[in-house]
Amino acid sequence: LLHRALRDEVLYMYGDYGLGLIASSLKINYLSAATSTAIVRVARAHYRILWAALSWITRVPGEKRGEGIQCVIRVVRVCGTIRKAEEEVVRRAREDILRVRRESAEGSAGILGRVIEEKLGSEKERAGDGEDGGDEMDIEDGEEDEDEDEEDGEDG
Repeated sequence: LLHRALRDEVLYMYGDYGLGLIASSLKINYLSAATSTAIVRVARAHYRILWAALSWITRVPGEKRGEGIQCVIRVVRVCGTIRKAEEEVVRRAREDILRVRRESAEGSAGILGRVIEEKLGSEKERAGDGEDGGDEMDIEDGEEDEDEDEEDGEDG
């Protein structure tokens, strides 16, 4: 569905020429509805065409014609390799988990925090004693939090 939305928007904005430029290299490498994150691949020479189209998409089409979900798409990083894009997705997911953990410790997590806590709890139950690679999700709060806080202070 996202692929169709991208093609339609490029066609609308740039016509057949623009669609022809990106059609052969356009690929959705990763899409997570849970985190609302996607990794989209396109030829380096034409990434600006796709970026512009992404910025103008306001609705992702649904399963049925005329049905759709309103959205705002934000490009958070442009990378030269899929590996770097995947690393960025993992980094952002870890930041989100740390933020939710901090908020839940403060008691201000709200419904989002409860949903994530439930999801993490059910994943631990399914993993059993952790031999199935459950250790990959372990995040240490120590130094990473301090470094992130220092970086945030410098940007502000």
